[in-house]
Amino acid sequence: MQKVITIAIPTYNRRKAIYESVRAYCKMIKINNLENDLELLVIDNCSDKYDIFELLKEFQLEVNNSFLKILKNKTNVGMAKNIIKTMELSRGEFYFFTGDDEDRNYNNLAKVINLVIKKKNRYNIFISGQEDANGYQEIFSGIEKNQEKPVKNILEHFPIYYLGNGNTFAKKECLPELLECKRTFLEKYPIPQAALVLQNLKIKDEALLCNYNLSKDEFFEKYENNTLTSWSLNYSRFSIWYFYDKEFSLNPKYFYKRHPVLKPKNFLKLIILMNTLYHYSDTDKEKKDFRDFFLKNKLPFWYRVIVTNVVKSTLCSYLIFFFFLIRNLIVKKKIITLSIYRERKLYLQKKADNHHWNSDHTF
Repeated sequence: MQKVITIAIPTYNRRKAIYESVRAYCKMIKINNLENDLELLVIDNCSDKYDIFELLKEFQLEVNNSFLKILKNKTNVGMAKNIIKTMELSRGEFYFFTGDDEDRNYNNLAKVINLVIKKKNRYNIFISGQEDANGYQEIFSGIEKNQEKPVKNILEHFPIYYLGNGNTFAKKECLPELLECKRTFLEKYPIPQAALVLQNLKIKDEALLCNYNLSKDEFFEKYENNTLTSWSLNYSRFSIWYFYDKEFSLNPKYFYKRHPVLKPKNFLKLIILMNTLYHYSDTDKEKKDFRDFFLKNKLPFWYRVIVTNVVKSTLCSYLIFFFFLIRNLIVKKKIITLSIYRERKLYLQKKADNHHWNSDHTF
């Protein structure tokens, strides 16, 4: 039986987070009587720290069989291919991606889900509110909280990287054509779920904006979500979106509307952010991938020069560090030292579900 919505969770080696997510989604589905309308699809990318079926065995009950489906890949196929697999195997008319390390305000999520069910024949795209996500302010400006509003011409007015977060319900009807034409492109980058949104908007540039905040800060504090590592900033905030913009042949006239982070002032702020976090947040492999990305790909010249010569610069990192040191001494009269980074690293390394904290660069 086809469902209205598939909630897809691709996962890998995050024992606590995936357990808590599945428990919370099962509870939400039952409380709101959504068993007939929702599918919860979990695909484990061959985790080697535990067995996904053993971990989630308490949820694999007959009462949950109508909506819960758990699969495991025989080998690790990589992040992008695993997400694509969730798209291909989902049974819903609409696809909703969520990370294995993300928790939600499930009451608000249920409200958006009911809107999708009610208005599924009117809109191909439903965009939820997520107050801690880049682009939220621009997209939901003028829309009161807990209100919804139809909007047209999204690709001309709004930052498209917001659509890559786990906050968008996209109709699946165009998926076969998308995968046939763009599979090679989608397998390169870790956000293929966003392509389904863009494909729908290319067909019909209209969506229902649902300003119900899905953020739940307590979860991020508990599991230390890694959305501020340079890997994440690089791939999901601006660089990859440049290639998506070209691949989907979006109108260049509205480029800076879709990519406000690339305006010089905003970009410089981002560079400072990346320098203050990047060197102690990423593994050595991620740092190398980050540098190679800008060297190999044909990004705008000014963009490449700044990133390859500033972000990867050790000297620049220490200059920014000393800037904040002096600022703290003058403004807050409080000394900060490199021990902050050391303590942060040791703290994060204790988090069993976190695999982004191995760099010794700062030390």
